[in-house]
Amino acid sequence: MKKTRLTILLMLLSVVAAGCYWYQGGPLPLNWELRRFAMLWHLDGMMLGIRHPDGRTEHIVIGYHARNGEEKVLPLTENEPMRIASLSKPITAMTIRWMVKKGQLQLDGKLVDLLPQLDYSRDEYYRQITVADLLRHVAGFSARQSGDVVVTDNGLVSCDQAIHKVLERKLDDVPGNQIEYANIGYCFLGKIIENKAGLTYEDAVHAMLQDRGVSAEKLTITGMVATAGAVPFTSREELQGAAPVGGWSADLDTLLAIYALELPHVRQIAVPPLRAAYTQSYYGLGWRIWPQNDGSNQLTHYGAFPPLHYSFALILPDGTIVVAFVEGQLWNYSEAFSALKGILSERL
Repeated sequence: MKKTRLTILLMLLSVVAAGCYWYQGGPLPLNWELRRFAMLWHLDGMMLGIRHPDGRTEHIVIGYHARNGEEKVLPLTENEPMRIASLSKPITAMTIRWMVKKGQLQLDGKLVDLLPQLDYSRDEYYRQITVADLLRHVAGFSARQSGDVVVTDNGLVSCDQAIHKVLERKLDDVPGNQIEYANIGYCFLGKIIENKAGLTYEDAVHAMLQDRGVSAEKLTITGMVATAGAVPFTSREELQGAAPVGGWSADLDTLLAIYALELPHVRQIAVPPLRAAYTQSYYGLGWRIWPQNDGSNQLTHYGAFPPLHYSFALILPDGTIVVAFVEGQLWNYSEAFSALKGILSERL
C-alpha cells in the first residue's frame, strides 16, 4: 500500500514539476528531475550525496528501501550505511596507488612476481599481466565470454575460490589486448595488497585512509547493512571474501570524503590503456573514464546487488562528486545510470 501511495505521489509531483517547467520557461530543479527519474524507472527510493567543488555537501533523499518479501518498509535516511557493491573497486585501486607511492608496489609489476605462490601453468600469458592491467580491466579476463567466477547465480564466491577456479583455465585474451570488465582482476589486486602490505585487505584499506586523513568509521564490511530489514542477508564472511570486488558498506558522506581524495590524481587515473581500443569510454586506474570534448574527463562507477540494491558514483571535471544509492527492481541498471549521468552532468 505504501509503495502504491509513493508511486501516485511521484506521478503527481512529476505533473507539478512539468507545470513549473512550463511556467518558468527553464529546466526543472535537480530534486524534481530526480523524482521524475525515480518514477520513470519505477524505483522504491533513492538518495544522493553531492560534494561541490567548494567542499559543501548536500543530500537528496526520495522514497523507501526496496522491499524483499513482506517485511516492513522503512524510509531511506541520509546517514545510514548501504552496500556499495562495485563502488568498492575505486577504493581497492586507491589502496594500490597508495602502496605504489610508498614504494611497496609498481604499476608495471607482474602478477606472477607479486603472487608467486599461485600456479600459472595453464597459460603462459599469465606472466604478462601487470598491476596496471588488472586495474584497467585489460588483463585478459572476460566475464562475458567465460562467466563471472565471483558474482554467480548462487551468490558471492570468495576471491580465494574464484582465483583458484580461474587459474584452472586459459585466459580469454592476450593481456592488454582488449577492455573487458572482470571482477576477478580485483580479486587478484586484493591478494596483492595483502601480500605486500602484510595486512588483511580490510586493515590495509583503513590504514590507507588513516594515512590520508580520512575518518572511515562507517566504511565497514558487515552482513547487516540497511535498517529496513529488507536487504537479502549476506554474511560478513561472504562479503569479506569478496571485499576488493564489492564487499564494503558506507554512508554517503564517507564515500564523498573518500572519493574527494581522487581529485588531485584524475590525470594519472585517466591514462588510457596502451593497446586496447575504445570508443566512448575506457577503464582507468579504478574508474570508468569518459573523455570530454574539451580534453577533460568524467569518472564513473556503478555497483549492483540485484535485484533490489544499486549504487552509482560520478566525478565531474570541475571536481563535483556525486554518490547515489538506488533501491528497487532496476533491471537495466546500465541504461538507468547512463540516464542519471546525463541528468547530473547537465544540472551540476
